[in-house]
Amino acid sequence: MVRDATGPMPAARRPAGRSAHTPEMMEPMATRPTATPAEVEFDGGRIVRAPGEASVAEAMVNRPKVLPATSVARDVRDFFGDDHVHAALVCDGSRLLSVIERQDLTRAHDDEPATGLGTLAGRTVAPEADLWTTWASMTQEGLRRLAVVEDDRCVGLLCLKRSGRGFCCDAGVWARSRNGDRTPRVVAIVGDDAVTATREGRRPS
Repeated sequence: MVRDATGPMPAARRPAGRSAHTPEMMEPMATRPTATPAEVEFDGGRIVRAPGEASVAEAMVNRPKVLPATSVARDVRDFFGDDHVHAALVCDGSRLLSVIERQDLTRAHDDEPATGLGTLAGRTVAPEADLWTTWASMTQEGLRRLAVVEDDRCVGLLCLKRSGRGFCCDAGVWARSRNGDRTPRVVAIVGDDAVTATREGRRPS
């Protein structure tokens, strides 16, 4: 079962007390740029060109789909059936337990608990972190995703596009899920209204 992480974003502070699986996330970009481009787009059209112009919180996806703490490796593999997914966030409520990338599943048995896979080390960022600096680091490291964490709570997901020149926004992610994503899996979206999609691919209206 997959659900959306929700809840008001707390005042910006760098996450404290990380779990045994410490934070990092992101798959290498298809083509890693040799140098950081001059600007990057976020929030559906805004542009950042230098440090100090925007924070990670302004560019993150606010309601990323997450896997519950009861998930096993089989559930994570199913989650990665969508090729737009580059990281799986495993949460106990809003508390982030682990960030899993595809390579973490190489030797995992289907029934292995998802909480024992992945790590948090290098796969998270604070909401108040500088967007330009974070983007430059992601570009240099070839990263695509970072979980946004506040006091161990998952408050968002920073999603760098394949081009490396823009970040995904809530509207774009929602439009893609409505128009193109028909991956057959159970999805629970927690928000003002709780709805469920079946494995036949029915989507919330």
